[in-house]
Amino acid sequence: MPEGRSLSIGSGISKERFNELRAIVEKAAQGKKTFTVFGKYTTIRDALKARGWIQNFDLQKLSTPRQRQAQDDVSVAARIESTGDEERQVLSRLLRHVPVSFVWATSEPIDWNNLSKSTIVSRFPRVFFTTKIGIASYLGESHWFVGPGINARFPRCHILSSQEDYELFVADFRITACLGFLNTLLAAIENQTPNLFTGSGKVPLKAIEFAVRRISEHVSYRQHDDIDKGNEEKIWDHQWEQFLTHYYQCVHSGEPFQVATDLQIQEMYTCAKMAVDSIRPYWPQMAMDGTNNVWIVKPGAKSRGRGIQVINKLEQVQQRLGAFNANDPRLVIQKYIEKPLLICNTKFDIRQWFLVTSIYPLTIWMYKECYLRFCSHIFSLTNMHESVHLSNNAIQCKYKNEKKRDRSLPDENMWDSLTFQAYLRTIGHSDKWDKIIYPGMRGAFTCALLAAQDHVSPRPNTFELYGVDFMLTEDLQPWLIEINSSPCMSPTTSVTARLCPQCLEDIIKVVIDRRSNKDADTGMFELAYRQDVSNPPPYTGMNLTVRGMKLRTGPRISRSEEIKTDHNRGMKEAIRRLSEQLKEDSSSEVRISSAESREVRKEPEKRKKVKRHCCSGRPSISQAVQRYRMSKNSETVSKRINSCNELYDWKKRIERTKLDCKTTIMNFNNEKSLRDQTEERKEAESPEPRPRSRLPEIKRKDFNNNIQVSRNLNMFPQHKIPSPIKRTILETVNVA
Repeated sequence: MPEGRSLSIGSGISKERFNELRAIVEKAAQGKKTFTVFGKYTTIRDALKARGWIQNFDLQKLSTPRQRQAQDDVSVAARIESTGDEERQVLSRLLRHVPVSFVWATSEPIDWNNLSKSTIVSRFPRVFFTTKIGIASYLGESHWFVGPGINARFPRCHILSSQEDYELFVADFRITACLGFLNTLLAAIENQTPNLFTGSGKVPLKAIEFAVRRISEHVSYRQHDDIDKGNEEKIWDHQWEQFLTHYYQCVHSGEPFQVATDLQIQEMYTCAKMAVDSIRPYWPQMAMDGTNNVWIVKPGAKSRGRGIQVINKLEQVQQRLGAFNANDPRLVIQKYIEKPLLICNTKFDIRQWFLVTSIYPLTIWMYKECYLRFCSHIFSLTNMHESVHLSNNAIQCKYKNEKKRDRSLPDENMWDSLTFQAYLRTIGHSDKWDKIIYPGMRGAFTCALLAAQDHVSPRPNTFELYGVDFMLTEDLQPWLIEINSSPCMSPTTSVTARLCPQCLEDIIKVVIDRRSNKDADTGMFELAYRQDVSNPPPYTGMNLTVRGMKLRTGPRISRSEEIKTDHNRGMKEAIRRLSEQLKEDSSSEVRISSAESREVRKEPEKRKKVKRHCCSGRPSISQAVQRYRMSKNSETVSKRINSCNELYDWKKRIERTKLDCKTTIMNFNNEKSLRDQTEERKEAESPEPRPRSRLPEIKRKDFNNNIQVSRNLNMFPQHKIPSPIKRTILETVNVA
């Protein structure tokens, strides 16, 4: 570069200093130690400069065409002059035609076509698993990548923009409601909740049978027992809506059940217990489901908690879809963890950092420290406000801490992992962090990356830092909620002011220092996973060999199949007994005649409803006496009804007998007329006619009729036919 041009750039720089700066630029260009930083990341700049790197301020050639149009030479010159360092301006001008070796860009668009493959970039070109839709799609297939220490606990998700997935969500919501309904019933009976079955209860007992049958059908579907069944019971949408109404009354509003006898309570408890136990192997997330059936609706590609809604009714999801705007992203609904680990009755989540330095072979570094984010309000499953359930700092900074919250929680709503480990020691779980929580977070993120590995561009010399959100259930198991690209590294609190600069500096240690020295210090980052990639075998041609095993000739049923068959048989028998008990209860409610109703009105104390036995305790003596009287009255009423039904049957039999008698008499008269005509014809043809019999025909007719009537009467038990009925039959025969 000519000296006049150099002096025009920095008039305060001597010729000797200018030559030194030019030598520094040439050395950096030969060693490939030039970098560019998008954004205010002072820690990254200082760490690279300490290692002899030179910053290039020209950002236009790395920006996309759209971003390049917004920037001009004036803005670039202003950004250079704002540094207040003339030597920095000179270095920037000297580096205009030198390729950049390191680019730090988290969320800014980059023109990948102008980058060399040897340039180190802090972001992968195309990453889809950091979106809500992407992580839901990939972790749906994560079971193929589960191995020793690799397992992703992820609350089940459904993409609402897909009609098929929406139908799966509706079925999931319904079965979850059945499980919550039965678990509520079991807990109430085991805890002997008072007034669980009362006369003023709004929840019918048939709803329990409905829930048990639907869970039994789901278990049969998962066991593939429904393949050979031709005609299955069709459950319509209005039946599900009616059940969900009873479910909301019982679980959300706490309404009691209708009156039930001791035997019915026993059968309902047995059926509910067997149904919950049978579905447990096919419902692995039962530990975090709870009973309130709470879900979270999230926009598919937004961050910082924007657009998130917590719901607990199916109608709310349908309303959200009805108000769906075409400009909004696609929606994802995720099952809410209803049994989280709480600290001082307050919900929290964990932000953990992972550094991926290679996609193929997959190489993951995990940061040893993390931090917790608390909500500003006390946890509650009845309050659906975001300040109770969303612990994101971008959400909680809008609200003040609730006064009822425990004073021991920090005002900044953040803890570091060391404080949390100290808290675990105080509650008797000192070893849970090293044995369950930390390894669980590492295995979950590794499983997610393995599931999404084929959908990420394996660009060399690329790395990226991810912020992963986890929640802990009551058993201290970590559940992966979402993966965030470009995590916030700003010092918003005292906790992040210490951890974020430390993490950024350790990234430079892993990415830069280890390239030249494999034994270099990596700070708080440790190698969490490195994929073993074997070389493919040489191609030697097409191999058409078929390998297999010999089939067994006889059927072989394993012990597990026998247990499953016995359990299914016992489940069906329990449902049958419960159905019979509920049918008997409904059949006992009969109509009372007007005469009996008048008698009942005279005794008003008999018309009062008797409180049946419930879980609150044993009935009193007066209640037992009233129940005995009512049982006597019901027996009397049932006897009268049976006699009425019996009389109604006899009337039908009498009508049938009359018809049979008339038919028999007509047939007999027809046969007699034919026989008389035959005898007359024979007498006319014979030369010597015989004298006709003088016996009266009436006797013969009565004799044959009586024989036929007695045969008809022998069809019925003689001791059960009332004498008036016999008289009616005989009179009918004589008239005929």
